[in-house]
Amino acid sequence: MKVDAQVKLELKEERIRRAIERAKQGNMRAAAFLVMQTAKDSIRRARKRKPAPVGEPAYQHVGGWRAAIAYAMEQKGNDAVIGFRASYVDQTAAVHEHALREEGRQYPKRPTMGPALERNVDRFARSWRNSIGM
Repeated sequence: MKVDAQVKLELKEERIRRAIERAKQGNMRAAAFLVMQTAKDSIRRARKRKPAPVGEPAYQHVGGWRAAIAYAMEQKGNDAVIGFRASYVDQTAAVHEHALREEGRQYPKRPTMGPALERNVDRFARSWRNSIGM
């Protein structure tokens, strides 16, 4: 028995490019949101007026440290910015995040954003698998 078959292979490059762009933007948005949520969850309310231990995120004494964390993305790009909005917490978050000197006082490092990113790096790779969905 002999079977004749013909196969026509058509590469739809533009459709593939659009699918990749959608996947990149969706994955980046999900990653930025995840880092933002992890950072918010890491901030604890202080029970007393004591500072957080060195190396852990600063405590929220009063105000809206959790509410100050936000992310923004480019309209058609693949970049996201995640961090504290200065309009909410001034430069205080940066002082704690990077162990800076302010008003003659050296603050110890109490990072929030860096550890939030590190905790989620493995999840980012998993989210990219099979994300084009064509």
